[in-house]
Amino acid sequence: MISESEIEELDERTLDIVKLIEEEPRISRDELIKKLDLSEDEFDVKMEGLTEKDIVIRMTMTADSSMESRVPKKVFMLNPEKKSELQEFLK
Repeated sequence: MISESEIEELDERTLDIVKLIEEEPRISRDELIKKLDLSEDEFDVKMEGLTEKDIVIRMTMTADSSMESRVPKKVFMLNPEKKSELQEFLK
């Protein structure tokens, strides 16, 4: 269970990441960085915090085309167990 204080500790940019993942489940790292106009380092730091708190789950999927399937695609989704606790902050 995520505490309310942990949620309140999330800065606006981190909440933007959570909101976008909520809107687009299984969104890729590159898509998140591009849509949120973050540097790779800034994104990685924020995602590390979200995954450590078990708010976001990092997954690996195969790509759509056979050419791209050699390199697994990393995607993110909200932890379904934490989603209800985040609802008021995702509005």
